[in-house]
Amino acid sequence: MKTTTGRSRIAKFIYPIGVGLDFLVLVWLLMMTGGTNSPFVPMTYLVVMHAAFYWGMPGAIVATTGFVASFIAMLLQKEQPVSIHFLSHIGCLTVVGLFGGFIVSRERKHFYEKMTLKKQLRVDYLTGLYNQRFFHESLRRILHKTEPYTLVLADIDHFKLINDQYGHVIGDLVLKEISKILAECVGREKGKAFRCGGEEFAFLFPGVNHQCAKRVIEAIYNELSRTTFGDKALKVTMSFGVASREIGEKENEWLERADLLLYKAKNMGRNRAIFDDQSILVNAAASKRMDMYNTQTKITS
Repeated sequence: MKTTTGRSRIAKFIYPIGVGLDFLVLVWLLMMTGGTNSPFVPMTYLVVMHAAFYWGMPGAIVATTGFVASFIAMLLQKEQPVSIHFLSHIGCLTVVGLFGGFIVSRERKHFYEKMTLKKQLRVDYLTGLYNQRFFHESLRRILHKTEPYTLVLADIDHFKLINDQYGHVIGDLVLKEISKILAECVGREKGKAFRCGGEEFAFLFPGVNHQCAKRVIEAIYNELSRTTFGDKALKVTMSFGVASREIGEKENEWLERADLLLYKAKNMGRNRAIFDDQSILVNAAASKRMDMYNTQTKITS
């Protein structure tokens, strides 16, 4: 992730410089090969479109203006008469620059609107995680593949009590802050995190690897143990059910297995994860901290 971001930043820095170098090199080449009569004159259209591609309408206007000014300067330097060929070339260059910039700007706007709409269809508006619709789409795609996958269903413990006691504003705050933790911890293992409605979440990891899921859940528990929510310094825990995909299994069957494991984790005292091999990961340290926190809260109140 860091490498990709770093490359993107370098690319954003290099591309504009590349357009500027193209412009300077071409102007020099025109001056060395006959100025306005140079056989390389048609290349100015490519550079203008190059500028329009990276900078949009402002780039197209700057590049067109630069070439027009350069051609006029070359004409004056060599004291050549203004010919129809020269005027037609200036006119064509201006048209290409303006229309090219307009078309690129319009296409970029359409592309941005398309990507925004696509994101809205996939992303939950409150948490920024993938939504339930995309979760089921992802499951259906996975079931058409032969590769193994691991599904984790997660639930915030006693979330209804949080809403009832502190209000839905604090409840939404808890959802948003926890979603940040989930996105970071799951993304670290190249998984996808989804909000499936209310306080319910899901993760998908490629491969049958309980150690991967265990690392993610432990990381989530560590972050939650260090995090308090809202002015009330609220502490929150989570429960998990982990099921690896079985070949030939249907979507609802896979979901049901993971859901039963999550339900079992909540019935056994919450704040733990149960895997389909019946191994259990209990967040014992967080449980002790929660007991101490609840005791202090009662004394304070």
